[in-house]
Amino acid sequence: MLNSILQALEELPVRKITDIFTDIITDKLTKAELEFLEQIAGYIDKNGEIANYRAQLLTSKSDVSVKKYFAHFVEIGILKVEGKNKGRKYLIRNHK
Repeated sequence: MLNSILQALEELPVRKITDIFTDIITDKLTKAELEFLEQIAGYIDKNGEIANYRAQLLTSKSDVSVKKYFAHFVEIGILKVEGKNKGRKYLIRNHK
């Protein structure tokens, strides 16, 4: 059973972060910012959006840290915000 799960996972297409965030200029991001994006990329690509709490779970970062990353990514145009307060979600700005 575990072997079949492993085989199925290995057959999944591997997408680069630049495939998901098409307008990203990785040279302009710090190593920590790039690592954070890599940790949330698969989730946001699959679901179309991500909330602060989900990002905390995926990255093991604090609420404050996640807010800072998201604020910076919105400011530089990688992500956009939808909703307010606890209903706030972050989406890829040019996601198809």
